Amino acid sequence: MKIEEVKSTTKTQRISAHSHIRGLGLDEEQRAIRNAGGLVGQEQAREAAGIVVELIRRKKMAGRAVLLAGPPGTGKTALALAIAHELGSRVPFCPMVGSEVYSTEIKKTEVLMENFRRAIGLRMKEVKEVYEGEVTEMTPTETENSYGGYGKTVSHVIIGLRTVKGAKQLKLDPSIYETLQKEKVEIGDVIYIEANSGAVKRQGRCDAYATEYDLETEEYVPLPKGDVHKKKEVVQDVTLHDLDVANARPQGGQDILSIMGSLIKPKKTEITDKLLREINKVVNKYIDQDFIMGARITRSDFRFVYTDEPHTTRRKEMLQKYPQIKKLMGYDWRIAVQVVVTVLIQIIMAILVRDLSWKYVWLFTYVISGTLNHSLSISFHEIGHNLAFGNHRPIANRILGYIANLPLCIPSSVTFKKYHIDHHKFQGDDMLDPDLPTHFEAWLFQSRLGKIFYIIAQPLLYGVRPLLRVPKPVTLLEVINLLIEIIFDIIVICVLGRKSFIYLLFGSLLGLGLHPISGHFISEHYVFVEGYETYSYYGPFNYLTYNVGYHNEHHDFPNIPGYSLPKLKKIAPDYYDNLPCHTSWIKVLIDFVLNPDLGPKSRVRRTIRSNALILNNAIDLKNKSKVNEVLHDVTDNNNNTQLSRDERKLINKKKHSGKQNISSSIQLTNGEHLKNE
Repeated sequence: MKIEEVKSTTKTQRISAHSHIRGLGLDEEQRAIRNAGGLVGQEQAREAAGIVVELIRRKKMAGRAVLLAGPPGTGKTALALAIAHELGSRVPFCPMVGSEVYSTEIKKTEVLMENFRRAIGLRMKEVKEVYEGEVTEMTPTETENSYGGYGKTVSHVIIGLRTVKGAKQLKLDPSIYETLQKEKVEIGDVIYIEANSGAVKRQGRCDAYATEYDLETEEYVPLPKGDVHKKKEVVQDVTLHDLDVANARPQGGQDILSIMGSLIKPKKTEITDKLLREINKVVNKYIDQDFIMGARITRSDFRFVYTDEPHTTRRKEMLQKYPQIKKLMGYDWRIAVQVVVTVLIQIIMAILVRDLSWKYVWLFTYVISGTLNHSLSISFHEIGHNLAFGNHRPIANRILGYIANLPLCIPSSVTFKKYHIDHHKFQGDDMLDPDLPTHFEAWLFQSRLGKIFYIIAQPLLYGVRPLLRVPKPVTLLEVINLLIEIIFDIIVICVLGRKSFIYLLFGSLLGLGLHPISGHFISEHYVFVEGYETYSYYGPFNYLTYNVGYHNEHHDFPNIPGYSLPKLKKIAPDYYDNLPCHTSWIKVLIDFVLNPDLGPKSRVRRTIRSNALILNNAIDLKNKSKVNEVLHDVTDNNNNTQLSRDERKLINKKKHSGKQNISSSIQLTNGEHLKNE
């Protein structure tokens, strides 16, 4: 009696120290079970890892990393493997050992790059013409070897496929038979064969065989519906490294030298930098064309950084190097004069246009009212920083804001101040910066046409976005602003008529939309040059817009009026002359629309400050003293200072003591700088 051993068809896996890990071992409430999933103990670490897994599943971990720190033998590697098991086999997981990287004969950067690309997975979808069904027959046909000898070769293979609707018998090329053998296809398996390329994919065992007592764990799939020959949406999970290897394999010719070379020399793959760039280019193209699943989410991702905004650091350095900058701080009465003059011009123009024909009304609305109303909206920026009458006259600044708001016909001056201060305090923060576009905006306005509509819709988006991102309760000043604006609008309609009201209202909508001055919305913080998140504009429109184009200068010193920002640039040319800048807002708008790398997603995002507030239970921003304390800690950590909390409290106490000539200096522990208050 002849007895043959039946070998397992499942993929063998090397037994190692962590082969028993099957998951994190968490219950339905995401609490760790002491002995589960191959892990024992470390309940808190496992629960924390469960939070990481949930964040990854919700696509909230893009661009982030997890650091597991601890002495040897505490389960760091086991936790990493457990996270990979929880995410499933389709999520690529690439373990690395430092000693193996060090001992390789190739460049260490190449080893790291290969492993990084092994860990970046793509789920590609494509509609293909396929033959799909359950294998009912697989018969190879052999013929005599054409090169002579006693061996035989497979000339073709006959395969039968069956679906719910019918069956077909196919005659396949011998190369496909080799693929069938590699996929270990047997009768009863459900497969599909691509009609164009001949690629074979085994989907699993037909569920009709599920009653068999198989010792191996087999994946059963239902019998396919429809015809055998069909068009099917194929989903493939690959990594960037898979694409690198597939494209690096040498393609042998049909001449005798190529045949002999393929028999004698082992096939080697060489992945060059040029090949990597080409593959990245093709993958990005597929993402843009939605061939890669999840492309919408990918394109909505912003540019995350893990450093704080640069202006606080630069401000401290500049004050230390150029103390005369302090003389520029304060307020400027010219802001109030320009606001009043502009408002009077708008009221006079509203009176004059009521007797004009409609074509001239619309012409003046876009050219004159659009420009002047946009200028008044930018005056909210200066007034919001109390630069018109100073911090000691807040009511005067608010009244000037009400006056500047009149020709715009939409109440916004008080609301702008309330949210704009947070833009300075939390610049680029993923949760708290009200100026950042939402993910929906980044997804919706991607194409060139979409970006044109994005510019047109700026008045709506600029007004609604803060209410959605960081909603705040309505204040009494906002109610007063609303009532004043309603009364003014009614007076204009009743006394001057429809044309005057349209001149003022649509001057705001058109001027803040597709208008040359609207380039400042895009030029200020959209990433035109990698590594820079704030840009200045030096051009003629600054005369109409209170020098808002000097945006790097303004973020460095928000308490310097716009009229004095050119002087700041002259004082510290070494800080500003080498920064990338704009000279034309019209060119900014054109580049924004035509450049595929620019869009609503082209904004720097960070989570340093919001994460710090979350850890200190101050994310609601209600306790202002606690918020300021946390933000000071973040700033000091970012600047590598060692100022203690007690020292900071002493500074704040002396700062608000009311004494005019108190000056104290605190020596930092690094012995290099002095902080004067």
